[in-house]
Amino acid sequence: METVRTCVEFTCFLCGFFAFSKLKPNYLKLIPLLLTLDICNELIIVPYTLQIHNINQNIGYNIFSFFEMSVWYYIFLHINRKSYLKKWILFLAFICFAYSYIEIIYLRGWRELHIDSLRLFNVSMIFFSCNYLYKILKEEYHELFVDALFWLSSACVIYHSMLFLNFTTMSENGYWVFKNADDVFYFLSDLGNIFYYLLLTIAFCSCIYYNQISTKTSSLK
Repeated sequence: METVRTCVEFTCFLCGFFAFSKLKPNYLKLIPLLLTLDICNELIIVPYTLQIHNINQNIGYNIFSFFEMSVWYYIFLHINRKSYLKKWILFLAFICFAYSYIEIIYLRGWRELHIDSLRLFNVSMIFFSCNYLYKILKEEYHELFVDALFWLSSACVIYHSMLFLNFTTMSENGYWVFKNADDVFYFLSDLGNIFYYLLLTIAFCSCIYYNQISTKTSSLK
């Protein structure tokens, strides 16, 4: 499962790299940049700090989480820039960052994941994603494949649902006494990531396809 996850993640990264100039709206270009930072954190920063300096890996994950939260709140802020949800996104973003700061500095420290504030981030991403999916569901006709936001929202629903479950089990010490608890944890983590990167790849492909259609249409005029 981990090998499949790595292959899907690398494929997603390459697809995002080739689709970068074609990503519309422009704020979607933040996602390939975030993926690049994620890969650097996973493959370079975390292993280097563990092996060379013996630094706790959660420090790297905690730092990366602030970039991740910033990018996704910014994306959904733009998606809902003309909606009443804009104020709620700003409010929840402020609460999430403030809670993360308090949890890291005063409650857990940098060596532990700030899982409570991350769960708030998970829930907010699921809510905003479901709101977009519900909005297009009410339309009489909607071209799903060329709608990158549909695939992004679907990716967020699955990914953050899995993360929320895993963060919840991490906060419950009694869960880890069960047999195969570790296997279930890593299975859900890998499954969530596979769907996440797969759906992001489809989102990038939809942007490439839409760009080609638009180019051909313009040339025929």
